[in-house]
Amino acid sequence: RASQRLPTCDRGRAAPREPLCRPPRCGQRCGQRPGDAQAGDPPGARRHGARLPAPGDARSLRVLRNPGGTVAELAGKAEVVLPRGRLAQELVVDVILAARLERQRPRHEVQKFLRRPRLPILPDVARAAVLVQTVEALAAAGVERDQQGRATGRLFRMDDWLRHALGETREPDARSFSRELAALGVTSFTDASYTNSSADVERFKNAFAEGDICQRVTVMGDESLAEGHLKVMLDENDLPDVDALADRIRAAHLRQRPVAFHCVSRVELLIALSALDAGGCMVGDRIEHGAIIGEDLLTMLRNTGCTVVTQPGFIAQRGERYRREVPLAEHEDLYRYRTLQDAGIGVAASSDAPYGPLSPWWIIDAAAARKTESGSLLGAGEAVSAVEALRGYLSPPHDPAGPARTLRIDDHADLCLIDRNMAALVADPGSVRVRATLIGGRVVYDSCASTS
Repeated sequence: RASQRLPTCDRGRAAPREPLCRPPRCGQRCGQRPGDAQAGDPPGARRHGARLPAPGDARSLRVLRNPGGTVAELAGKAEVVLPRGRLAQELVVDVILAARLERQRPRHEVQKFLRRPRLPILPDVARAAVLVQTVEALAAAGVERDQQGRATGRLFRMDDWLRHALGETREPDARSFSRELAALGVTSFTDASYTNSSADVERFKNAFAEGDICQRVTVMGDESLAEGHLKVMLDENDLPDVDALADRIRAAHLRQRPVAFHCVSRVELLIALSALDAGGCMVGDRIEHGAIIGEDLLTMLRNTGCTVVTQPGFIAQRGERYRREVPLAEHEDLYRYRTLQDAGIGVAASSDAPYGPLSPWWIIDAAAARKTESGSLLGAGEAVSAVEALRGYLSPPHDPAGPARTLRIDDHADLCLIDRNMAALVADPGSVRVRATLIGGRVVYDSCASTS
């Protein structure tokens, strides 16, 4: 039994062990005998789309509900916590003008700006303030403006600039993020940031070597990477020329690198499919998100051979907003799953953390239930069984829709032990609790140790 490989607990204390986040020894493999592992114990979950959070991560934004005082005084209260990669439309940042601006505009005008209604940026964070240090930033392309040309306070794709402008130099807290994943049974993940460069690959390697990251990591990124997916960010407001995009696809394929396209709108998906048609397809090409996939595009999508890595967790997290803002005719197009399977298109679920929910068990539950925050059904015809959704989390990083991993003698012992058998998991996947996680045969998470 898998549980027999774990140190036992004695009166609430865990047996002594080496540090929880030390990397597995090179080549260390599972030495179980036939029948040792229970049939209901899944191998460790693999996340097919995530991003290493920035310092503090977007979930720990400091709340300033009623900011008051001068801008200079507010400077000491503002805290910048931004996710890596990009600012999604849901991550709206309220801009508080810097003290430098106060010297260029009348005091009453600045105070009026500060008192305007705040914009929500996350479901669990009602208010946030970010200090911007240069007036010139207001002319940047990522600053949204109203019809009168005034900045609305919404910034898009400007997290790197903000971090630089605000002097944010701390490295992401990889150790805490890795331990959180380990507690969820995750043994590997893919960082899907389109801004990743070869320098970021080295950073991940160093973090693993030093024990800050326990999981095996697959990295997507730009043209500087020697291997792995070329990640292409498509933005409906600034779409690339199809021929130029096709050239990028051909260049990546010549280097044996598949391409992953960020597509959250119908137009973005059409651009990706058109570019693939012109530039050619390769095994491993994939569509990230596929937030809106019309039924009329299924044949074109299937012909590319692309896998769709979808996020059903967004239905549970933001479904009510989709019900309000997405046209009724497109509700069935949101984060498709079942329809893609039936059409012969490879599909698997992922989190898109830190933008989406982190727990794979929660996402598996969302894929099976297709319920919004209020419990309303949204796209009920796209629901899949918990077993089907789990299978995607057990597939190889390079083939998210491929066969689920099984336990075999001499395989790497990347495993998680959960608190129930498979029948109970299927009945209520969202309440699964992980008892232990092993990577390369080494225990990286033990619920007994964490609670004692």
